[in-house]
Amino acid sequence: MAPFLALLPLAGALWTQEAWSLRTETRAGDKAVYALTMRVEAANSLQSEGRIERSVASVRPDGTYMMRSRNLGTRITVGADSLLDETPREKAAWFGPNGLLVRWEPASAAAANAAQLTYLTTFITPPKAVQVGEGWTVMVEPGANGLKVGADIRYVLASQRDGLATVTMNYREKGTNGATATGTWTLDAKTGAPQRLEASVLNFAGETGAKATLVMVRE
Repeated sequence: MAPFLALLPLAGALWTQEAWSLRTETRAGDKAVYALTMRVEAANSLQSEGRIERSVASVRPDGTYMMRSRNLGTRITVGADSLLDETPREKAAWFGPNGLLVRWEPASAAAANAAQLTYLTTFITPPKAVQVGEGWTVMVEPGANGLKVGADIRYVLASQRDGLATVTMNYREKGTNGATATGTWTLDAKTGAPQRLEASVLNFAGETGAKATLVMVRE
């Protein structure tokens, strides 16, 4: 029996799941372009198809960083009417090392709708490496981020296969008729870089009953 017992620690090691940090190293000058499609069912239903460039303007020693987002062209369709908006609108905000929106720059740019969309379309990394089946919760307080009420975001690493990690997301704002959302992130398991997001939102942009679907893909 001795040889068999000697193999037990090795067998245990082989069955130990690998943990994933899902965190991207943030460096000044980093850029990524995403195609974002939004379909909104509300009093004035619309569809928006656009491209957004996100770039890291600066990184502080504590890991917080300023991100700038710029419109690269967005087509908005309402009924039979369609408009191509090529205005290079730009927004800037500070984020924590984990990707959590902290405050807008300048502070006067803070708006609840922009904050909600940013939290839904920015992946927030776990505080430590996680195994498949494990999750983490991010609690967001209202303030300089633009939110009028707090929100909780729950993530779970659902799977890891072929170099891609799948993470489910549940977003819930506090208060009456706060927005709720469910979604799925696909990330590069090794680098943590987000590749795709699909999400469904209720009470979108502060409008009770408004539904939205979001699809964001990294180019």
